[in-house]
Amino acid sequence: MQSRHYWIIFLVIVLFGVSAYILISRGYFPIAVVNSAIITQRQYEKNLSAIYQYSDELEKVYQAPDVPSAGNKKVELKRIVLQEIVENTIIHQDVKRRLGSSFDDIVDNKIKDLSGSEDLKKAASTLYGLTLADFIDLFIKPAAERELLDGKLLLEKTTFDDWFKEAKKNASVTLLVSGFFWNGDGVEVK
Repeated sequence: MQSRHYWIIFLVIVLFGVSAYILISRGYFPIAVVNSAIITQRQYEKNLSAIYQYSDELEKVYQAPDVPSAGNKKVELKRIVLQEIVENTIIHQDVKRRLGSSFDDIVDNKIKDLSGSEDLKKAASTLYGLTLADFIDLFIKPAAERELLDGKLLLEKTTFDDWFKEAKKNASVTLLVSGFFWNGDGVEVK
Protein backbone atom coordinates (compact mmCIF):
# COMPACT_ATOMS: atom_id res chain seq x y z
CA MET A 1 0.00 0.00 0.00
CA GLN A 2 2.79 2.42 0.89
CA SER A 3 4.56 1.61 -2.38
CA ARG A 4 1.48 2.80 -4.24
CA HIS A 5 1.63 6.20 -2.50
CA TYR A 6 5.25 6.62 -3.56
CA TRP A 7 4.31 5.94 -7.18
CA ILE A 8 1.51 8.46 -7.05
CA ILE A 9 3.83 11.10 -5.56
CA PHE A 10 6.46 10.27 -8.18
CA LEU A 11 3.94 10.61 -11.02
CA VAL A 12 2.67 13.94 -9.65
CA ILE A 13 6.23 15.27 -9.50
CA VAL A 14 6.96 14.09 -13.06
CA LEU A 15 3.70 15.60 -14.32
CA PHE A 16 4.51 18.89 -12.58
CA GLY A 17 8.01 18.89 -14.10
CA VAL A 18 6.77 18.20 -17.63
CA SER A 19 4.09 20.90 -17.28
CA ALA A 20 6.64 23.42 -16.01
CA TYR A 21 8.99 22.57 -18.88
CA ILE A 22 6.25 23.07 -21.47
CA LEU A 23 5.18 26.41 -19.98
CA ILE A 24 8.73 27.71 -19.69
CA SER A 25 9.71 26.57 -23.19
CA ARG A 26 6.74 28.47 -24.62
CA GLY A 27 7.65 31.68 -22.78
CA TYR A 28 5.04 31.58 -20.03
CA PHE A 29 7.28 32.74 -17.23
CA PRO A 30 7.44 36.16 -15.61
CA ILE A 31 9.99 38.77 -16.61
CA ALA A 32 8.35 41.62 -14.70
CA VAL A 33 5.71 42.26 -12.06
CA VAL A 34 3.81 45.56 -12.15
CA ASN A 35 1.49 46.17 -9.21
CA SER A 36 0.93 42.38 -8.96
CA ALA A 37 0.28 42.00 -12.73
CA ILE A 38 2.69 39.55 -14.35
CA ILE A 39 4.37 40.33 -17.66
CA THR A 40 5.54 37.17 -19.41
CA GLN A 41 8.50 36.49 -21.64
CA ARG A 42 6.03 35.61 -24.41
CA GLN A 43 4.46 39.10 -24.30
CA TYR A 44 7.89 40.71 -24.25
CA GLU A 45 9.21 38.63 -27.17
CA LYS A 46 6.13 39.36 -29.29
CA ASN A 47 6.54 43.12 -28.75
CA LEU A 48 10.28 42.95 -29.27
CA SER A 49 9.95 40.99 -32.50
CA ALA A 50 7.50 43.54 -33.87
CA ILE A 51 9.76 46.46 -32.96
CA TYR A 52 12.81 44.75 -34.47
CA GLN A 53 10.93 44.26 -37.73
CA TYR A 54 9.66 47.85 -37.71
CA SER A 55 13.19 49.14 -37.04
CA ASP A 56 14.59 47.04 -39.89
CA GLU A 57 11.88 48.29 -42.28
CA LEU A 58 12.59 51.87 -41.23
CA GLU A 59 16.31 51.44 -41.92
CA LYS A 60 15.55 49.97 -45.36
CA VAL A 61 13.34 52.89 -46.31
CA TYR A 62 15.41 55.74 -44.90
CA GLN A 63 18.87 54.15 -45.06
CA ALA A 64 19.87 56.01 -41.92
CA PRO A 65 23.65 56.68 -41.88
CA ASP A 66 23.80 57.45 -38.14
CA VAL A 67 22.50 54.09 -36.96
CA PRO A 68 24.06 53.04 -33.65
CA SER A 69 26.00 49.78 -33.52
CA ALA A 70 23.87 46.64 -33.64
CA GLY A 71 24.61 45.76 -30.00
CA ASN A 72 23.64 49.18 -28.66
CA LYS A 73 20.57 49.28 -30.88
CA LYS A 74 19.29 45.93 -29.62
CA VAL A 75 19.82 46.84 -25.97
CA GLU A 76 18.07 50.18 -26.47
CA LEU A 77 15.15 48.55 -28.28
CA LYS A 78 14.83 45.98 -25.49
CA ARG A 79 14.78 48.79 -22.93
CA ILE A 80 12.17 50.74 -24.87
CA VAL A 81 9.93 47.70 -25.32
CA LEU A 82 10.18 46.76 -21.65
CA GLN A 83 9.39 50.32 -20.57
CA GLU A 84 6.43 50.50 -22.95
CA ILE A 85 4.98 47.24 -21.61
CA VAL A 86 5.36 48.42 -18.00
CA GLU A 87 3.80 51.81 -18.76
CA ASN A 88 0.93 50.21 -20.71
CA THR A 89 0.29 47.89 -17.76
CA ILE A 90 0.11 50.82 -15.33
CA ILE A 91 -2.34 52.63 -17.63
CA HIS A 92 -4.38 49.45 -18.22
CA GLN A 93 -4.76 48.83 -14.48
CA ASP A 94 -5.94 52.36 -13.79
CA VAL A 95 -8.39 52.50 -16.69
CA LYS A 96 -9.81 49.13 -15.71
CA ARG A 97 -10.22 50.31 -12.11
CA ARG A 98 -11.96 53.52 -13.20
CA LEU A 99 -14.31 51.91 -15.74
CA GLY A 100 -15.10 48.79 -13.72
CA SER A 101 -17.23 46.11 -15.33
CA SER A 102 -17.85 48.16 -18.48
CA PHE A 103 -14.11 48.32 -19.28
CA ASP A 104 -14.04 45.63 -22.00
CA ASP A 105 -17.16 46.95 -23.75
CA ILE A 106 -15.90 50.53 -23.83
CA VAL A 107 -12.45 49.59 -25.16
CA ASP A 108 -13.92 47.22 -27.76
CA ASN A 109 -16.38 49.90 -28.87
CA LYS A 110 -13.53 52.38 -29.26
CA ILE A 111 -11.57 50.11 -31.63
CA LYS A 112 -14.37 48.18 -33.36
CA ASP A 113 -13.99 50.00 -36.70
CA LEU A 114 -10.36 48.90 -37.06
CA SER A 115 -10.90 45.14 -36.90
CA GLY A 116 -12.02 44.87 -40.52
CA SER A 117 -9.53 47.25 -42.09
CA GLU A 118 -7.59 45.61 -44.93
CA ASP A 119 -5.12 48.49 -45.09
CA LEU A 120 -4.34 48.15 -41.39
CA LYS A 121 -4.00 44.38 -41.78
CA LYS A 122 -1.50 44.84 -44.63
CA ALA A 123 0.45 47.52 -42.76
CA ALA A 124 0.62 45.42 -39.58
CA SER A 125 1.94 42.47 -41.54
CA THR A 126 4.43 44.45 -43.62
CA LEU A 127 5.80 46.83 -41.01
CA TYR A 128 5.54 44.77 -37.82
CA GLY A 129 5.22 41.16 -38.98
CA LEU A 130 2.01 40.80 -36.95
CA THR A 131 -1.49 39.62 -37.60
CA LEU A 132 -4.17 42.27 -37.32
CA ALA A 133 -5.40 40.80 -34.04
CA ASP A 134 -1.90 40.90 -32.52
CA PHE A 135 -1.34 44.44 -33.82
CA ILE A 136 -4.57 45.59 -32.21
CA ASP A 137 -3.68 43.90 -28.90
CA LEU A 138 -0.12 45.21 -28.79
CA PHE A 139 -0.55 48.74 -30.11
CA ILE A 140 -4.13 49.85 -30.73
CA LYS A 141 -5.73 48.74 -27.44
CA PRO A 142 -3.05 50.40 -25.26
CA ALA A 143 -3.49 53.61 -27.27
CA ALA A 144 -7.27 53.42 -26.84
CA GLU A 145 -6.87 52.82 -23.10
CA ARG A 146 -4.55 55.79 -22.80
CA GLU A 147 -7.04 57.97 -24.66
CA LEU A 148 -9.87 56.82 -22.37
CA LEU A 149 -7.76 57.57 -19.30
CA ASP A 150 -6.83 60.96 -20.70
CA GLY A 151 -10.54 61.75 -21.08
CA LYS A 152 -11.29 60.65 -17.51
CA LEU A 153 -8.43 62.75 -16.18
CA LEU A 154 -9.62 65.75 -18.17
CA LEU A 155 -12.96 65.49 -16.37
CA GLU A 156 -11.06 65.46 -13.07
CA LYS A 157 -9.14 68.58 -14.18
CA THR A 158 -5.81 66.73 -14.15
CA THR A 159 -3.36 66.31 -16.99
CA PHE A 160 -2.27 62.90 -18.15
CA ASP A 161 1.41 63.81 -17.74
CA ASP A 162 0.97 64.83 -14.08
CA TRP A 163 -1.04 61.70 -13.31
CA PHE A 164 1.40 59.44 -15.17
CA LYS A 165 4.48 60.82 -13.42
CA GLU A 166 2.85 60.16 -10.04
CA ALA A 167 1.50 56.74 -11.09
CA LYS A 168 4.94 55.58 -12.25
CA LYS A 169 6.54 56.82 -9.05
CA ASN A 170 3.97 54.96 -6.91
CA ALA A 171 3.95 51.78 -9.00
CA SER A 172 5.49 48.63 -7.62
CA VAL A 173 7.66 47.40 -10.49
CA THR A 174 9.98 44.43 -10.24
CA LEU A 175 12.02 43.58 -13.33
CA LEU A 176 13.29 40.02 -13.58
CA VAL A 177 15.25 40.64 -16.79
CA SER A 178 18.98 40.90 -16.30
CA GLY A 179 20.59 44.12 -17.39
CA PHE A 180 17.63 46.40 -16.65
CA PHE A 181 16.14 48.11 -13.60
CA TRP A 182 13.17 50.36 -12.79
CA ASN A 183 14.23 53.78 -11.48
CA GLY A 184 10.75 54.95 -10.47
CA ASP A 185 10.24 56.79 -13.73
CA GLY A 186 11.33 54.30 -16.38
CA VAL A 187 13.47 51.34 -17.34
CA GLU A 188 17.22 51.89 -17.43
CA VAL A 189 20.14 49.74 -18.50
CA LYS A 190 22.42 48.57 -15.68
